[in-house]
Formats: sequence, structure tokens, C-alpha cells
Amino acid sequence: MKSKTHDRQQAGKIVAVKIGHNEHDKELFFLFTANQVEDVLAFVSLQAIPFAPHFLLGVCSWRNMILPVLDLKQRCTNEQTADWEKPRYLVVRTGTSVGQGPAGLLRCVVRVPADVSTMEVPLNSVTCTDAEQHFDQHLIRGAYKTDDQIYFFPDLLTILQDQQSIDIF
Repeated sequence: MKSKTHDRQQAGKIVAVKIGHNEHDKELFFLFTANQVEDVLAFVSLQAIPFAPHFLLGVCSWRNMILPVLDLKQRCTNEQTADWEKPRYLVVRTGTSVGQGPAGLLRCVVRVPADVSTMEVPLNSVTCTDAEQHFDQHLIRGAYKTDDQIYFFPDLLTILQDQQSIDIF
């Protein structure tokens, strides 16, 4: 069980996942709070889902729970990520719901490149304008930039519930 001191130490920490560069050669990152990320896995055994959207890689079992496995870069940019060598899988809290899993937490697994790191929130960052965001804005909770980097906080619950993303026929 985590202590309150541990929670306070993690409060300002961010898990940063570098996903590439934009057309202006700025580095692009997805960010998650340290408290959102429950586990980092080197491998998952995927079970494919017929007729699933392109970004839903399948489902996997984690601690006796079946979780969806997402490729956020593919969902937000439609770029393939098969070139990632030795990807990692983050088990991420997406929200809460009464009666869903232990303590009502909703989770998913996010496929990311191997270079996952933690960082503090950059003090010199400013909010991005809509034109600078590059992604569907309804999929992002916030976007921030520095001189050479852009950071995105994905809205995982919206991504999981986004019925417009399902193009079966």
C-alpha cells in the first residue's frame, strides 16, 4: 500500500513517452501523471479482437483483469508504430466507475516506445493553441509546449469510448 508521503512525492512527477517529431522538428510527447501509471510491462500476450478499430491492438490479462491494449500514436496520428523496437506497455488508470474492477478503477494498457522516462512538469511551458496541437482536440485533455518540445495529456476515457473511431464497414 502506498503511503501519503509517497503520493505527495509522485504528485509533481510526469511519465513522458516520446512519440516522434512534428513537421517543425519539435519533439512530441504523451504525458501521464505518475499516479496514473500502475505498471510498466516489457511484454503482453495480446488477444486480437475481430473488427476492432485500428488503434485497439487487442486485449490482455493483467492481475486477473482483461484490459484493452491501445496504440495512442496510431489513434491520434494514424501513423504506424511497428518500427518501435522492443515496445513497452503501460498499465494506465483511465478513470473510475462504480462497480468496475477493484476500487472502481478503469484501466487500459498503452503500447509505447521503450524510452519511457519520468520528469517534472516543465516550468517554462505554455499552453498550445488549437492550431499547434496536431491531434484531434477531443482526444487530448491538454497540450503544452516549450521551445523544442510539445506535450500532450491524452484523454484515455474519451479515446476508449469514442464510437466515431470505430469504422467496421
